[in-house]
Amino acid sequence: MLTLKQIKENTEAVIERLRKKQFEAREAINEVLNFDEIRRRSQQELDASLSRQKALAKEIGDLMKQGAKEQAESIRSQVALLKEASRSLEEKKAEAEAKIREILLSVPNLPADIVPEGATAEDNVCVKTGGEMPALDATAEPHWELAKDYDLID
Repeated sequence: MLTLKQIKENTEAVIERLRKKQFEAREAINEVLNFDEIRRRSQQELDASLSRQKALAKEIGDLMKQGAKEQAESIRSQVALLKEASRSLEEKKAEAEAKIREILLSVPNLPADIVPEGATAEDNVCVKTGGEMPALDATAEPHWELAKDYDLID
């Protein structure tokens, strides 16, 4: 599976290499990059929200020590709102991550540089063969029929 790092660092090269095997990847790659931007933005906002929650929690503790319970309660309501916003950001981030994964699973791996262009097996080039193909007589059966006849598989 392609990685975000590969896509971000070599976007055009990835698209061109996938085009070798007749796979138009530009739309999928652009979607991945867009969802990654959403994911990163959500993570930054989430980090800021959690940092603010932590600061407010410390402030609540200080106010409680001073006996200012009313101020502490008003800050607690702010913390509750921040927690709700954090949950929403977590969901948004998780959705973006899921979409990225879904798209990346639909994109094939990059073909090696030596792979010729083409869409079918006939476009491939035989680099090396091993041994000779045996000549079978007309009564020869395929292996799946032999396995069934001799009860080798269910």
